[in-house]
Amino acid sequence: MSRDIEELLRDGLDRLTAGASVPAGMAERARRARRRRRAARGGVATGAAAAVAGTVAMAVAVAGGGGLATAGGHARPAGAAHPAVHHVQTVADIVHKASKALDTSNLIMVSMGNYKVMSLEHNAKGHQRIVVMHEIGYSYRNREVGYLFKGPNTFTGPKHVRIAISSQMSSMTLGTKSTNLWKEVDYYKRTWAQSTRREAAMPQPTSLACSSRQKLSKPDAPLRAYLSTSPASIKSALACGGLVKDGTETVQGVSAIRLTSTSKLTSHQLVIDVSPDTFLPVRMTFGNQEYDYRWLQPTAANLAKLTPHIPRGFRQTHENVAR
Repeated sequence: MSRDIEELLRDGLDRLTAGASVPAGMAERARRARRRRRAARGGVATGAAAAVAGTVAMAVAVAGGGGLATAGGHARPAGAAHPAVHHVQTVADIVHKASKALDTSNLIMVSMGNYKVMSLEHNAKGHQRIVVMHEIGYSYRNREVGYLFKGPNTFTGPKHVRIAISSQMSSMTLGTKSTNLWKEVDYYKRTWAQSTRREAAMPQPTSLACSSRQKLSKPDAPLRAYLSTSPASIKSALACGGLVKDGTETVQGVSAIRLTSTSKLTSHQLVIDVSPDTFLPVRMTFGNQEYDYRWLQPTAANLAKLTPHIPRGFRQTHENVAR
């Protein structure tokens, strides 16, 4: 998924009262389900939920919160500073920059949202406790993984991973069926499981071109829309006047070019912050939804992040993690 990834949980809110089940989704599939549920609650209510063999987790959107990405993380070591943004002055300059930008399909996308995950955990003795977590996702072509973790909602710093769910898809072509291999590692319960499921291939993201205005202006668009993060898509919006340069701002201490939407693109507020060096998005805000990005080269070390580690001694279960 070299698009807008990264979420673990699917539409399992009804399972909170129906008994324990297992997580059913990843990345955008879960994010879209959460947005559908939140649409009826004004955009800030509890959304997706999933039960993990006795663990019930739900995603809660928090407007204005969340971790921050470093701009253009693939181009230099994490945390390295970028040059000043002043060398990109006009929309024409930005369009030119977008034309030369790297193809995101050849990069690992790391994403993080401004939501929290509330987990009701049951231990072996039946005791319960609520744990507040965040989620970080890694996506590359037909592979993706999401990690639920405790700690600061940033790309760096200590992360205490509680649950990891990965998926590998046989097809990414819209209109086809995909054989998806799901794997879940529960570090709290010290178990892991995997299963295979035939599902519809994931839809392609919506381009930011002005031709998408009708779709992007629907009342529930900020909750349902699955937006493209490719430089080509951003270039299209700039070229048709759907995005305009709106100065610069700092994203985790790094300067970025701020692009804001016009009525030619959407009736909602859409803000995209891009790296002045690579023109890759580092943050996208659409309504109350905010997602931060980091882009990594597909080195062996970075690709290893797409495969959750199963520690020795973890017990394999036979739960259907794709349900």
